[in-house]
Amino acid sequence: MLEVGGEADSKFEKKAVEFFFPREAAGDFPVVMEASEKFGTLFMLTKAGYLFVFDILSGKTIFMNRISANTIFTSCRHSATDGLLGINTIGQVLAVSIDETNIVPYITTTLQDIDLALSVARQGNLPGAEQLVQQLFAQALATGNYAKAAEVAATSPGGILRGAATIQRLKAVPTAPGQPSPLLQYFSILLDSAKLNELESLELARPVLQQGKKALIEKWLEEDKVSLSFSLTFSHSRGN
Repeated sequence: MLEVGGEADSKFEKKAVEFFFPREAAGDFPVVMEASEKFGTLFMLTKAGYLFVFDILSGKTIFMNRISANTIFTSCRHSATDGLLGINTIGQVLAVSIDETNIVPYITTTLQDIDLALSVARQGNLPGAEQLVQQLFAQALATGNYAKAAEVAATSPGGILRGAATIQRLKAVPTAPGQPSPLLQYFSILLDSAKLNELESLELARPVLQQGKKALIEKWLEEDKVSLSFSLTFSHSRGN
């Protein structure tokens, strides 16, 4: 797998993936593929009717099973589920999709791959990783890895750690000399990928205005990176 026509600063590296067919299908080979943008997965169907599901970012195999005794010779993306629809040689139409409620627990318990579970949960904003994320956040704080704690909180699936409690915990930890505060690292990660909610916008605006960097607030407003509120408008006015 490789990125075609990507950005110059893309972090995606070319993936060469090995996969193995069962003994009874040793001469099998792929016939169709469909990608899911929502889940970051690649569906591959083989001549013998086997389904492979790969994680595109890591190249890891998430699932493999036979779903048809006959060749599925053509397929298309199923827009309703971001899965695929296929037709086999006897005219059956088969639908394949990701079970949003079970894929993260499946990867965590069956595959026992925590990193993959978190990656898939973040990619699709899927449930099932809440306890895992909270444990990683608490562990990073306890060990003094505040940059990691900020990253875990900012990229938590569904924004489950984006709240007042997280902001207060990050505000309470010490800042290393010459380094940005964990809270500012948290906001920096969010600004790269999401729009700050009203609470986050206000908490970010306070130290920025105290440093006299009003232009930064105006820039983020123009880029729709922060959310306006009465408190932020009042704070911004006082900053003037």
